[in-house]
Amino acid sequence: MTIMGAYDRWAWAYDDLIRNRNPVVELSYDWVLEVVGEWRGRQVCDLGCGQGELARRMAQRGAIVT
Repeated sequence: MTIMGAYDRWAWAYDDLIRNRNPVVELSYDWVLEVVGEWRGRQVCDLGCGQGELARRMAQRGAIVT
């Protein structure tokens, strides 16, 4: 099985974790958002962003997200 094939088999579970706001995932988002502090005006490149949930939250706080 290829790496992408293995990911495809697991992707639905990952999507559920994000969509259902899994508490562990939410804690990790909260930690990242808090540890950086001020987001307004920061330029951020979010690599490996999955569905982009963290990128959206950074943008909501004023970051310029790529």
